[in-house]
Amino acid sequence: MYLSKNIEVFLLIPFLLIGFTPYYLAVDKIGPQFLFLSSYNTLLFLFFFFKKDLFKEYNYILKSPLFIALILFLIWCSLSFIYAINKIEVLIELSRLFIYVFSFFNIILLIKKIKEKELLSIVFYTFSFVLAIEILSVLYIFFERVQLNEINRDSSLRAFTGNINITAFVILLKIPILIWVIYIRNFKYLINVLILSVSFFTILLLGSRGANISLFFIVIFSLGYFFLNNQFKLANSILISLISSILLNFFTLKTSNLNVLERTTNLNTSSTNQRLDFWSNSIESIKENPIFGIGLGNWKIKSIYYYKDKLIEYTVPYHAHNDFLQISAEVGIIGFILFYLFIGCLLIYKYQKREVIKQKNLLFLLTLSIVIFLCDSFLNFPLARPIIIINLIIIISIAFDWNKDYNKPIKINNLIISIITLMLGISSIFVSYKVYNSLFEQNILLQAARGSIKDYSNEFVTKSESKIPNISATTVPLETMKANLLFLNGVKSDTIFKMIDEGDKNNPYLHIGDAIKAIFYVEKYKSENKNYYLDSAYTNIKKAYYNIPNNSTHLEVFYDLIEYNKDTLELEKAFNALKYPTPEQNKKYLSVLNSLKNELTNSQKNLIENLEKQFPSDNYFRDFKKTFMVGKQNVEKGVQLALEARNLFENKLFEKAALKFEEAFKYNDLEIAYYENAANAYMQIGKNKEGIVILEEMIDRLAPSTGKAEYLLGIMYIDLKKYKKGCYYFEKSIEKGFSISNEIIEYFCTLEKLNQSVND
Repeated sequence: MYLSKNIEVFLLIPFLLIGFTPYYLAVDKIGPQFLFLSSYNTLLFLFFFFKKDLFKEYNYILKSPLFIALILFLIWCSLSFIYAINKIEVLIELSRLFIYVFSFFNIILLIKKIKEKELLSIVFYTFSFVLAIEILSVLYIFFERVQLNEINRDSSLRAFTGNINITAFVILLKIPILIWVIYIRNFKYLINVLILSVSFFTILLLGSRGANISLFFIVIFSLGYFFLNNQFKLANSILISLISSILLNFFTLKTSNLNVLERTTNLNTSSTNQRLDFWSNSIESIKENPIFGIGLGNWKIKSIYYYKDKLIEYTVPYHAHNDFLQISAEVGIIGFILFYLFIGCLLIYKYQKREVIKQKNLLFLLTLSIVIFLCDSFLNFPLARPIIIINLIIIISIAFDWNKDYNKPIKINNLIISIITLMLGISSIFVSYKVYNSLFEQNILLQAARGSIKDYSNEFVTKSESKIPNISATTVPLETMKANLLFLNGVKSDTIFKMIDEGDKNNPYLHIGDAIKAIFYVEKYKSENKNYYLDSAYTNIKKAYYNIPNNSTHLEVFYDLIEYNKDTLELEKAFNALKYPTPEQNKKYLSVLNSLKNELTNSQKNLIENLEKQFPSDNYFRDFKKTFMVGKQNVEKGVQLALEARNLFENKLFEKAALKFEEAFKYNDLEIAYYENAANAYMQIGKNKEGIVILEEMIDRLAPSTGKAEYLLGIMYIDLKKYKKGCYYFEKSIEKGFSISNEIIEYFCTLEKLNQSVND
């Protein structure tokens, strides 16, 4: 009986729980979420259709300026089918936008009836209950990490979403609703503080700078509002809760990267700089395509073109991390105006019709939730995440009194509405299922590409979905991904090339297909020894490299072919294409350079000097410097003499060994070991003064870092009874990390010994 009377509340609950939809083995959680929403919305539509008293409300909603703005936005977005690079992505994103609009209508209808039955408080309690589950799921993981003494910020804290920042904003979006529940329930002061403190602490715990800053702003606005309205108990609860949560966070996580002060105030991070790059790229795109944009859903593809110099491997920007800019980049300034006209109409209309919601506090708090969404839009990509948008839709639906706003329905035949809506609903289910199925298969394909799965069949790869969508969750063309797996599994036919060409149409900026073709041709050359295969490989990998230079496969294959062709000019051009070369990229360049050249230019010498200083613990750059600064022939001669000297040393012919080591460092005056070995040989026959001269000159010129030279000097000075000088060098040796036994220090570096030290 209760269920039949309050069915709308129960029908609303699945929307509130959308964030807890499992992955169902998909690589991205939004796959099953959109599939659920499209199916559930269609079922709700049929429910409303058979309950005609509810279905007729559609006619009233059609008159809303919010609806008009949304429909115009959808129509404008659909025009990008004409000019978008990837039209399938337009279809997928249009389907998702329709799902949002469909959800909007259904939720409005549910909220309308809930208001009529005066059950709206149950919705707020349900909101708070879901919030409690979300908070507890984060805290549960946090306390698990505390027990393991691993409380740094990582992806495990994301809990029920796919991203920590999303989790933080999902919780933050519900905080105004929680404040409203606290207000209407009139809990005791300590309970208010406890509830809000735990909620605020959880947000701060997630370490999202955007969420932290947004939290501080809404607290400030709330304090101002409630103090001005003489609601001091609630205002004090909010203030004390924020202070308590900050202090708890600070003292609990003082040394962790989750510390709120460190996370919020330190804006000079790679994450911040990366966002600035994304924004700059999207602004550049808007300038180039201000009216129509590049096509709905196509930013993830076009962003590669703008970010290619900083792109690492095939990790694409995907989102602009600013929905205002991304919408403008994808569908132009007109699309941006049409979409945010929806939010503008909402805010303006709410303040014009305050009588719509009698409780001014609720109006204020609902507005705060919308402001939080706008903050999230400025820093992240909430439009791509159903968990954010569905919560926002429920909040918007509560903010309006749809029973009073539009009392004259538009006269449209219900049958026409039914047919159109049902067709669009079924279409959205079809597209969502295809996307989910692809995301499920991509999970297997990606594991196979990484080598985690080795027993995949070519039949499975061939039949995997690659039409809707035609690019993966990482924007790799699915046909190209399949071609690569077939190639790895032994398929060497021209079919692979046809698949790659098809994939290139869907994402022409990633150039993974060119790399696969190059490797294919190299394999053909190895088996058939025909040079024209290497020419084809060179052409393809050159194209791939200059478009995506910071990719290890592109770089390795291209530099190997440059080395084979002995093309030093191309090598310099290729290296200069790297804006921010990594140590490994520098090593590969130097390795090929070493193979092709005997002498370096001044700029190349400066590069090696800088690399040696920048990476002092990496012996590669030091050794390379020796090779080129001294000359290959001199290095080889020095090695030969050092080997002869070592044999003499092992045969206890110390003086001859010392002279041979001295001869070796005359050929290679950068090899510290030659000096140390020469001095050691002199020390063995009591010629400490000769050894001291060698080592002190070497230390002054080469500044060795191991401490061995200082240790040898200490031994020789001690042998000469110059204890002060000897202990001085022992101390320097220890500072550089050389291990000297305490017995030596205690015996030779006592006050008595130092006082009897022979003067220099």
